[in-house]
Amino acid sequence: MIMMLWSTIRPEMMKTCYEVWKSNAKDFSNTKIKIVTDSEEHKTLLSDFDDVIVVDNGDRPGITKPLYELTRNLECDDNDIVVLCSDDFVPPKNWDVYITNELKGVDGCLLPSTGKHDFSSTNIVTIPIMTFGCLKKHNKIIYHPCYYHMNSDTELYDNLNEMNLIKDLRHNDEYVFVHYHWTDGKREMDDHDKLLHKLAVTHDGKLYQERKGLTLEERLKI
Repeated sequence: MIMMLWSTIRPEMMKTCYEVWKSNAKDFSNTKIKIVTDSEEHKTLLSDFDDVIVVDNGDRPGITKPLYELTRNLECDDNDIVVLCSDDFVPPKNWDVYITNELKGVDGCLLPSTGKHDFSSTNIVTIPIMTFGCLKKHNKIIYHPCYYHMNSDTELYDNLNEMNLIKDLRHNDEYVFVHYHWTDGKREMDDHDKLLHKLAVTHDGKLYQERKGLTLEERLKI
């Protein structure tokens, strides 16, 4: 089973992107989805989906707190696959077959190609695709909620790399998960992007440097 997790503040964009994930799958019947958003209004806009929760983020922006509310009580079989989808990530054709084959007999997290080849600047996990067993070893944390948003994907890479749980597929451009991100000029930067970018400088970047000095065990505490 593939469990898609989706934290969104852009419900219309999410629904459009979801249809691409669905149409690009070889067999979507073995896939489930859990969604978290931060308002009842957004939940109403996502009423086509059965499993949507609301987490009040207050004045705290970013993905990490709502996402942890999805994962902390999540239960799956250890060999089930957990995928963190995003409003601006588009998967390749037959992505479900690809990730299932790559994680067959593997307890870990895939690092797929996103079309970038400067790997020195991409030691981050921007699209987590992992076994549930791997998620449990990481204390059911995908992106640590001490961050607002940025740098949490870098810490995830650091942790999984130290735990020897990464399967690096970045050279495989037959299957590219395209990130339509403002930093690559693939979409316009919106107000939420601007806020998160500001917090990356004033909070998340500094916090990451501080937490690099912690042990793995300390970084996995909530």
